[in-house]
Amino acid sequence: MKKEQMANIFILAIAIITIFGYLDAQQIIPWQQLENWEPYNNFVAPAIINMWLLALAGIAITYYLIKKDKSEAIGIFVASYIMLIGGLQDVSFFVLSSNVMTAQMCWFTGPQTLISILLGETCVSPFSLVVNAALFVGIAFFVLKWFFKQKW
Repeated sequence: MKKEQMANIFILAIAIITIFGYLDAQQIIPWQQLENWEPYNNFVAPAIINMWLLALAGIAITYYLIKKDKSEAIGIFVASYIMLIGGLQDVSFFVLSSNVMTAQMCWFTGPQTLISILLGETCVSPFSLVVNAALFVGIAFFVLKWFFKQKW
């Protein structure tokens, strides 16, 4: 039961990050039409990221209140965060919207650039973003598995 529960939680975390990608694709449409990126980058994007983090924390806290297992709750938050910063949300953004991954996506500067750096790319390519996201999903799975084995 514990493995099945962990797998279900992991799938739910992937679904939530994917929903974040879809919502991001919807909210960015007016900004693309305005082409006014300074206020978006300075105010809107940080607020959206903070809302996502609060949502993930809320899910983890709710899990803790139900199951009373701190390690599992922390694992849910950490694994979800790893997938979020690793590019799963970004890949979902492109897959679930009319936006197209360009050959060079130089606006990525965070953990989504790991594979690009290893491949010697100057900017993130579609291939490196997808591989990066898959790598971080794998890392998140093992992190969640480790936290589920702990008993805090």
